[in-house]
This record gives sequence, C-alpha cells and structure tokens, in this order.
Amino acid sequence: MKRIVIVLFFLILISILILIGFLNIRKIYYEHNPLPSERTRAIRDSIPRYPNATRWEIEAHRGGCNWGSCSPPAYLIFFDTTDSRNEVLDFYLPVFLKNFGSASTKDIDDFRHETFGKSNLVVFENLQKCYIQLNNFYQGTIDKYDQGQYSFDLRCRDDLKY
Repeated sequence: MKRIVIVLFFLILISILILIGFLNIRKIYYEHNPLPSERTRAIRDSIPRYPNATRWEIEAHRGGCNWGSCSPPAYLIFFDTTDSRNEVLDFYLPVFLKNFGSASTKDIDDFRHETFGKSNLVVFENLQKCYIQLNNFYQGTIDKYDQGQYSFDLRCRDDLKY
C-alpha cells in the first residue's frame, strides 16, 4: 500500500511539472511570436475590398524567428476575380500610392505584362517601415495561364519585438 501511494505521489508530481513546462513553453511562444499590431490592423482595415472579388479572405499570421531569420507578423488577404491584372492594379495603385507612397516602376511594369511561369508582384512601402505586396498567383499552365487569384501580404517591420 505504501508503495502505491509513493508511485501515485511521483506520478502526480511529474504530471504537475510537465503541465508547468507546457504552460511556460506556450507563454514563450506567444510572447516571441506576436500577432500583428493595432497599427497593422488599421492599415489592413483601410484596404478596400476589390469590387468584383468573388472571394475575400483575411488571415492573421504570427511573426517569429527560426534559425536566425525573423519575420514580422502579417495579414494575408486572398481574393479571386475574373478581371484582368491591369484592372486590379488600376484599382489599387492610387490607393497604395496615397497610403504607402512608393513602389518600383519595374514591379508595376512586370505586373502589367504576363510572364509565363512567374508570380508577379508589386511592393509598396511607407515611412513607418510597413509594406504591402500585391501578388498575382501565376499558375504557369498553357491553356489557362492567369487564374485570377490575387493576394496581399501586409507587414510592419516594427512589429518585431526582438
């Protein structure tokens, strides 16, 4: 009987220590892998939904560091449309130039021209170290080369806490 009590005591003690360890690991994970900040959320909320979008999905991704490289938390917005990439760019270009101010003209030209097998993107950056990347998912199939799938990747470098 005494042996059973000792074994149960050690099992309970080990279970408590394991639980404390898991709680500490969870706390460390959430402290070092933050969600996007309020400022990033405000920028996300200022992005107008594309008028002819058949799908509009927003995902929040935690930032973090792996093997010495760090990435800030991000919002990813995915949408589909049957409109051409030029129509999409013409809709968003004035909005992002107003809110972000800069974009590479080479990126804009590359986005406007279809390149077989390439995912085209335009990156806009502002003075607060935030950037948004407009991306056209180019599938590279011969019969239907542009699937009408687009995404935004919104990140603010200051959201990194380390």
